[in-house]
Amino acid sequence: MKDADPEWLATLPRGARPVYEFWKSKMKPAGFQLSVRIINYPGGKPGDVGMFFSWPKDAVET
Repeated sequence: MKDADPEWLATLPRGARPVYEFWKSKMKPAGFQLSVRIINYPGGKPGDVGMFFSWPKDAVET
């Protein structure tokens, strides 16, 4: 999945789409980041996908 591909959102499994939409509407404006990665390659093919959130930096750190 690459966010540069305009079709990537349509490839999300049914349960992942609400997570993405929640991040986009509520978490992203608050400074949270989202990354999506293939986390294993069974038989050399892409397998499970992980969605990872990162917290915004503390105002003291910036």
